[in-house]
This record gives sequence, C-alpha cells and structure tokens, in this order.
Amino acid sequence: MPAATDQLHHRNSQGREGYAPSRMPETRALVVAAAAIVVSWQLLAPPIVGLADNGDFPKLIGKYGLSSPAYWEYIAVRYPFQANFHYDPGFSSSEQIFIRIAIGISRLLGGDGSLDIRLVGAVHSAVFLLALGLFVPLLAPASRGQRLAYCTAVLFVFTDVMYISFFNSFYMDASALLMLMLAAVFYLRAIAWKRRPDAVLFVASSLLLISSKPQHAALALWIAALAWVAREPLWGGRKPAAAAAAAVVLLTGWATSRFAAPPGYSEKNCFNAVFFQILPAAHDVNRTMADLGLDSTDRIWIGKTAYSPGSRMEEPAFSQAFAKKVSYPKLARFYLTHPRDAWRALRSGLAQAGRARERIGNFPASARRPPTAEATSFALWSDLKRALFYAHAWRLLLSFLGVAGLAIFLLSRDGQPHTGAMAGALVLIGTALTEMLIASLADALDVVRHHLLFHAELDMLILTALWLGMDRWAIQREKRASARVR
Repeated sequence: MPAATDQLHHRNSQGREGYAPSRMPETRALVVAAAAIVVSWQLLAPPIVGLADNGDFPKLIGKYGLSSPAYWEYIAVRYPFQANFHYDPGFSSSEQIFIRIAIGISRLLGGDGSLDIRLVGAVHSAVFLLALGLFVPLLAPASRGQRLAYCTAVLFVFTDVMYISFFNSFYMDASALLMLMLAAVFYLRAIAWKRRPDAVLFVASSLLLISSKPQHAALALWIAALAWVAREPLWGGRKPAAAAAAAVVLLTGWATSRFAAPPGYSEKNCFNAVFFQILPAAHDVNRTMADLGLDSTDRIWIGKTAYSPGSRMEEPAFSQAFAKKVSYPKLARFYLTHPRDAWRALRSGLAQAGRARERIGNFPASARRPPTAEATSFALWSDLKRALFYAHAWRLLLSFLGVAGLAIFLLSRDGQPHTGAMAGALVLIGTALTEMLIASLADALDVVRHHLLFHAELDMLILTALWLGMDRWAIQREKRASARVR
C-alpha cells in the first residue's frame, strides 16, 4: 500500500515542482521519426503537396527578387530569381526568417537561379519536428502506453494536410502556425520544470507569432497578460521580469499592427468587410449604410471587394477618404452596437471556416491533377471537420465553447489547479476566440485560411481535454489499485 500511494504521489508531482524528467530518447525518437516520415511523404515525395499562391506570395518574396510562376490552380515547385522583379511591397513578417534561411541553403547548395519550394518546406518541417521533440518529454509522468496513444493523437491531428500543406508555401500563416506550436511547447516546459531558458524562449516564440502578420498583433494582449499572471512559474515570481516580458510583447504587437503592412492595407480589409460581407446581408441597406457613416454615393460598391475592377481603393485619395468614414475602431463600434449584423458576419465566417482547407490547388501541374485539386492523403482529420462544420456555423461555435468548457472543467477537478496551467488554458481559449472574431469580422476574403490559427488552437484544446481525461482516468485506476492493496 505505501508503494502504491507513493507511486501515485510521484506521478502527480512530476513536472509540477521543477522536476525535469528523463529525455525518453526512445519515445521521442519514435514520435519524431514517425512525424518526419509523414511530413516528408507529403512535402518531398512526388507528387508533392503544397498550397497554391492566391496572390499573397509576392508580399514576401518580392523583396528577394523571386517571382511566382503559378496561381490558384497549381503550386509551383521552383520560384525563379529575376532582377527586374525585385521590389518591396511593404509587408514584414517573421515568415521572412524561414525564406532567408531557405535562400541561404539554396545558395550553399549551388542553386540554378531559382528557389525550390521543397527547400522551404524542409525548413518549416525542421521547426515542426523540433517542436514535437521538445514536447514529448513533457509526457514523462505518464505510462508508456498512455504516452504513445497520446502522441498518436497529436500526430494524427497536426500532420494532417490542412496544416502540412502550408509548409510548401510562402504564406505568413506558416510562420504563425509554427510559432504558435513552439510558444505552447516552451510555455508548458517553463511551467512544468521552471527553467528560465524555456520561459525566455516562450516569449521569443510569442514575439515571432505576433509579428507573423498584422492579423495576429491582437494576440499580444493575451500573451502579455499570461506573462504577468503566470509570473510565478515563468519568472520565479519576479515582477520586474514579468513586467519586462509583458512590455516587450505589447510593444511588438503595437509595432506589428502599425508597421508590418503598407499604408492603405487595413482600409482595404475594412472595405471588404463592409461592402462584401455586411451590406449584402443587411435587412435595411440604407439604414446600415448610414450607421456605418456611408452615403448614397457608396452604394455602387456593394458586393465588390477592394480588388474588384474599378474599386478605386488603389487610389490614395479615395482610400484616405474611405478611411475617414470607416476604420477598424469604427467597424468594431458598429458590430458592438449592431449585434444582429455582427452575428450574420460571424455566422458567415464560421460557416466558411468549417471547410478547414482553402479551396486552392495542392499539387503542381506536373502531377496531372485537375485544377485546384485537393490532396486526399493524410486528410482524415480535416475531412471530419469539414463533414461536421462546413456550412454549420452553430456546430463549430458550440463545439469550440464545449471543448473550452470541458478543458477548464477537467483542470479544475482537483480543487487547486496549477496556476500556470489554468492561466495557459484561459489564454489559449482567449486567443482562439480573438482569432475567430478577427478572421470572421475583420476581412471577408480568404476566410478559411484566416481561420488557420483558430483551427489549430481548437485542436490544441481538444488534445488538452483528451490528455486531461486520459490522465484523470489513469489516476483513478491507480487509486482503485491502491484501494485493493489495502
């Protein structure tokens, strides 16, 4: 009986009071190797899988003189360097770190005047495998069977093509996804083992997540709050360190929102939200236009986007005049004072987000697949999501709220949940909710892709609830075994 009781206590204390488990080289090697095989099969084995350019690639690759030879229907394997194509579109993203690394490796290998997208995929994949390798040791307190079962679930979800296809692309979302994973892993390591390097790397990963694109700048508010609230496990309770971390996070969020996109970019997104999403669904168009600060001359833009022929949003004078009428603060105020319009926009966004994968090509033209063909291998998870949620906004919203509630319930079952764990779960829920609202309400274009982080955070919540459920079941089983010994 004492042995069984000590075993249960040892299990519950591991990873919570500075305990650093063994590296579990066999389990970690097995998980990372399995992930490497699945990822390589998708990204490197012909026909390779990726995500076609919808016109966004030049936002980043133009700075390096790279041209995009294919759009929408097919992915391009090689992106040629062209001196006359070199220009600065005014966008900045942490994704450029991965692009620079890939270009550097290509030059070391003696490139042929182009950048192979598979090299970009390999760089992205290395970070993904690093995150997995750093994550597995956190499972040391569990039994070997529980660890393998859980890792199988993690691989099933996050090696799905809905995520991996982004690695063979130049979308800013690839960096956002990878940095979200790294930030989550380093945070868990920091609160489990209370090691300062993990806390510092959590902040560093968070900064790269926030700076991946302006859409994610708002996450700085949640992450800064987490850096302060969880100061005990992260910084040993040191308020100056926590305050400094929070300040750096907030400053990065402000800088990203202010400088990471060219002038007029936010105005275009507002134009899309107003004329392509809100007004076409409005019951009383005239009243809605008046409430938005628009007049009758703006009626001609209903149903159009900032990129439609003749929209005039490329004209600085017109764009500035529109910005005086509608801006993000004004749009937010409109949603808050018009809940029906806000719900219509949110419902439309979530209905599209349920598709899980953007409707653009996954294969190169050499694969001889139909235009915009989507990969069907390693797609069971995204197919399940699509079957459940596509065109069913209520299902997706209620599922998110239900999983979030379940995770919080399971964390609180022990009476005194770990402060860092509870704070982390609440911030994960908050960031997911923020991503959902921004992707659904702030821009009416590329809605499915813009919900990528929301899907990733929803999946993290699902896996969190799964782990907590498995762990609680194992503890209850050990308690029953201990009772039988008595």
